[in-house]
Amino acid sequence: MEGKLTNKKQEQTDLFFHIFAQAESTIEDVEETTIIIDQSRPLCFEKIAVDEIRTNIKQLPNKKSPGPEGVPNELIKIACDLLVNKLSDLFNNCLTIGHFPTSRKRASTIIIQKTNKSDYSDPSA
Repeated sequence: MEGKLTNKKQEQTDLFFHIFAQAESTIEDVEETTIIIDQSRPLCFEKIAVDEIRTNIKQLPNKKSPGPEGVPNELIKIACDLLVNKLSDLFNNCLTIGHFPTSRKRASTIIIQKTNKSDYSDPSA
């Protein structure tokens, strides 16, 4: 399957899941945790709607570097209909219990130096 190109949506989806179903997942940063949910305290936010997630996925920019898992935005867009319900459950459960996995807090930032910018310690440079 490596190196295979296709412009058919179903084939792209099948390739996506074939490749990432074989990916090794690690839970090395997952700690044993007891989570106590205070049912007496009402949630102070509305649940994240599936349509809201779908809209945001569709607006992801193409041709950007993928995250730590190596999944490019184009594949997330292709698999959108398969992902939105699970993502909605995940996001809403994280908000409900107040637990956000460490593995979901990682990001890589690469600074590309531009000409005529002298001070890169200045965030507005």
